[in-house]
Amino acid sequence: MATAHTVINNFTRKGFRMLGHGCYAAVFDSNVDPNLVYKVGVRTSDPFLNYIQEPSLVNNPHFPRVYDIHVGEDWYLVKMERLEPIPEHKLVVSNDISSVVSDDSYTLKYLAPSHELFSIAHQIREMAEQLDVKLDLHPGNIMMRGVTPVITDPLCDHNIYSEWELENWFGQKNKKSSYPDWAY
Repeated sequence: MATAHTVINNFTRKGFRMLGHGCYAAVFDSNVDPNLVYKVGVRTSDPFLNYIQEPSLVNNPHFPRVYDIHVGEDWYLVKMERLEPIPEHKLVVSNDISSVVSDDSYTLKYLAPSHELFSIAHQIREMAEQLDVKLDLHPGNIMMRGVTPVITDPLCDHNIYSEWELENWFGQKNKKSSYPDWAY
């Protein structure tokens, strides 16, 4: 049976470069297609899964393009578009989007967000309330597709913990498991 540890170890062993990680997941370069990444998560309760599976957001330009999702017993693997970090000279974009999602009326008055940005912000707020999770908007969770900001992972549990669990993934031995074809 596959675990998050075995999936991450498999990616690492096969030379996939880790591009970054947070408390619940790590993102790997595809090694084949420069436009794709793989996100491996340690918990199926991660609100990220709810977010990326929300059908009403799929056509919003501020939503990431997801190509495949595989959910294991206690882990997930997502094949999605590769986005670029917000350039350092434009980090204010992250603060502006965070303010829109937080429904900061002062910022809304002066920012005048597009209909699409306002719509996704409203849906993210509703999801946070429905799932009883908190907003997690920072430059690492808002990236760029060309000149369009994309909100990649706006939600997290209230009891978010340290990166200890993710760091320990790499210390586990590989175990026999089966992966979806596109994970190899």
